[in-house]
Amino acid sequence: MRTAFILLICFWVVGPCLAQKLTYKQLMHFSTADKGAIGKKLNKRNWSFQSDNEPETSLLGRTIWAYGVTAERAEAWCVLYYSDTTPNRILYNFGGEQINRKLLRKIRSRSSAVIAEGNALPRVENVHRFTDYADDKYVYRYIIYNQSGWYGVKIFGKSDYELASRNGRL
Repeated sequence: MRTAFILLICFWVVGPCLAQKLTYKQLMHFSTADKGAIGKKLNKRNWSFQSDNEPETSLLGRTIWAYGVTAERAEAWCVLYYSDTTPNRILYNFGGEQINRKLLRKIRSRSSAVIAEGNALPRVENVHRFTDYADDKYVYRYIIYNQSGWYGVKIFGKSDYELASRNGRL
């Protein structure tokens, strides 16, 4: 009985953090799904809806959707940028080495080339390093932040990446 109680407490504490982890397959599904389907999937994983501000053409770089365990603190967050007139993309920021290794391994195994890398990004603070990987369909921007243990993956369709590159909205 005592062991069951301890396991229940551990699951209650750790469960929401584990639910924050998204796989490569889920991220790729989200990049083509509609808002309602994404919200439904993330709600099942204990993510909470934070905002849905329709983008303006000049402000696509702002957060459109964000999810986290609580409003006060999130172990990870997912941001979708969408518009009919500008490039669409998905951003997933997360903490933790295990999910970082898994996502980076999957991205590297699917990508054929590194197309860009550097130490700074316009309009993005606290970037330590970034690398853009490309395959035949997608471009993945892998970001290491200055904060220890924090990473990000931004996924573009190849044509959206090229458009964002031309108009300075990567």
